[in-house]
Amino acid sequence: MARAMRAAAAVRAAVEARPRVLGALAALATATMVVLLAWFLVFSGLNGPVQFVYSSF
Repeated sequence: MARAMRAAAAVRAAVEARPRVLGALAALATATMVVLLAWFLVFSGLNGPVQFVYSSF
């Protein structure tokens, strides 16, 4: 547990020293999630119409 606390303190110190890096990492994470969501929607086929619902009309 002490090692985790030291690591957390080191990360906090690094973020305080370079706040733009944190912003860049947050922007990169957001862009990555958007790309993954788009990839899923394009290639999963789940964004098409639900045929079993429309076939009963």
